[in-house]
Amino acid sequence: MEIHYLYALSLNSDPGNLDVVQQHFLQAEKQNWQQKSNYLQLMIAATQYRMGDQGFAVNTGLSAVLNRSILKAGIGRYWKESEDYYNWSSSALPAQALAISLLTEVGKSSQGYSTHPEWQAYLSELQRYLIGQKQVNHWPATRATIDACVAIIDATPGELTSDRKVNVQIGHLKPDLTKEAGTGYFRYEIAGKDITPDMGKVTLQLKGAGKNSPVPVYGGLYWQYISPIKAVEQAPKTTGITLEKALYKEVNTTSGKQLVALKSTDILQVGDKLVSRLIIHLDRGMDYLHLREMRAAGVQPDQNISGYAYQDGLSYYQAISDMTTDLYFDHISKGAYVIEYPVHVSHAGSFAAGTATIESFYAPSFATHTEGVSIKATQAN
Repeated sequence: MEIHYLYALSLNSDPGNLDVVQQHFLQAEKQNWQQKSNYLQLMIAATQYRMGDQGFAVNTGLSAVLNRSILKAGIGRYWKESEDYYNWSSSALPAQALAISLLTEVGKSSQGYSTHPEWQAYLSELQRYLIGQKQVNHWPATRATIDACVAIIDATPGELTSDRKVNVQIGHLKPDLTKEAGTGYFRYEIAGKDITPDMGKVTLQLKGAGKNSPVPVYGGLYWQYISPIKAVEQAPKTTGITLEKALYKEVNTTSGKQLVALKSTDILQVGDKLVSRLIIHLDRGMDYLHLREMRAAGVQPDQNISGYAYQDGLSYYQAISDMTTDLYFDHISKGAYVIEYPVHVSHAGSFAAGTATIESFYAPSFATHTEGVSIKATQAN
């Protein structure tokens, strides 16, 4: 509480006007600052910077927090510490926004980044991560959203009035794009009959006064086409999400029940028990994901009732239909997860087992799918 009080005091107070109690707490917060969260450490550094102790703020507090950050290509600079979703001040967004605000404040001072020239690049890298998180995540609170917006606007003055635009060339086509006022959003569709082979090459170029802005530009390119299920190949690993699908047959052995990977040449029998295994890999935490697995017509799931489920650290809603199993996730943290569920072969014949797809509701460009598979089954002897 004292840290928040002193931070609020630093926003509009003269250090020379602090009373004895305020001076005591101002010095005391520098004693055990290492045990605090990133957010509170940044708050202490900001308070000390405004209250006159720039040496501690820049070379100790802020420097220590930034030295623990991680830079990942295409994602930006962030901290690896796990989040507490029940504690607002322990989430990643407030700390990210405060780091940007404090770096901006330091950069605008007379000394600027003279002692830490690398911080100029850190500022744009922190912004890249913050904006990238908004692509695939629900920001936790109104206050957090306001802090993030203020931090980005303050770090890049004039960005809201910038005439920066993106020139897009798709093969031989240079579409006339009209962006939405305020957001800069635009959308352009090409009918299937107008697509030519040279459109496999897309060129993007920034134009205008803001072309050198550190604020990233992002978007998505979608190609929709019809293909036989068995001809669908595994999607390339380019979106931050990967998904793998495998079918296993449960067999009885002298050591007990075991799962044996199903091969394309295997012939099943009606009554065989299969296990469908889905492996999800995420390179960042994402909110509101939808996973759909198509199911072969000749099999039936053991679980036929929709409802909430929990598996491998994931909580989700599972919707069962005649053709698919749909899983809805509120949030999936960065990492790898395995989801399995059993089915039984109910009919003989050759069936397409289909693909599995996963997609972000927030940003459809963050999506992927598995290859198409098929199974064969005969009547049991």
